[in-house]
Formats: sequence, C-alpha cells, structure tokens
Amino acid sequence: MKEKKTEKEKKIKINESLKKEIDKYIKLRCLKYDDYLFPSNKGGHIGRIQSYRILKEAAETVGVENFGTHSLRKTWGYWSYKTSRYNIGLIMDTFNHSSQKITLRYIGVNQEQKDELYTLVQF
Repeated sequence: MKEKKTEKEKKIKINESLKKEIDKYIKLRCLKYDDYLFPSNKGGHIGRIQSYRILKEAAETVGVENFGTHSLRKTWGYWSYKTSRYNIGLIMDTFNHSSQKITLRYIGVNQEQKDELYTLVQF
C-alpha cells in the first residue's frame, strides 16, 4: 500500500491469526472476491471517518477514555516497542519518523519508563 501522507510504499504482513479471522469473517458474511470487507450502507466501502466513529463507539462501550484518531497506531507502536525489547529503530522505521525522539514522544514513552528500562539491565 502507499501511505497517503508521505506517498511512501509500505508492506504490511498479515499474520496467520489475523488471516484466520478474516477468512471466518468472509465466510460469515458470504463475501465474494471483489467485495469490500467493510461495505458502506450507502454503497462502496466505509471511509476513514466512519471507521473512526465505529471504533470510538466501541471504545466508549468498554470504558476506554481519550480514544483519538491515532489511538490504535500509537498503542500498536508502544506495545511493539516493549515486545521488541525496546528496539526503537524498528518502530521508528515502521512509522517513517525522522528521529527516535519523535517516535518515543509519539508512543508516549516518558522518562519514568526509560528509567524502568535501565533497572532491567543487570551487570
């Protein structure tokens, strides 16, 4: 896919777990090859704004506060950062950020969390 903001090409691998869920969804909805996964009631597919409304409503339903347009992206970045054993370069590259500082601020890593990282390293 091509990123709208930067026009850079981006490849996203869909893991096996997600593939299985998509396959189940396709079968449940009886979708054909050229159907949209998320069709609009008005024809075509739902857009960025409608998908946000749906996610915002879901977040409110389960009690998530401060849900914003980048919440999922930032959350993915934060947990990928922790799961990758703090590989900020990898996350920075994924987000196409120009510096580690920007990425750390974007995913909400603060000094307290950086200090916690240093306590994990034992010599």
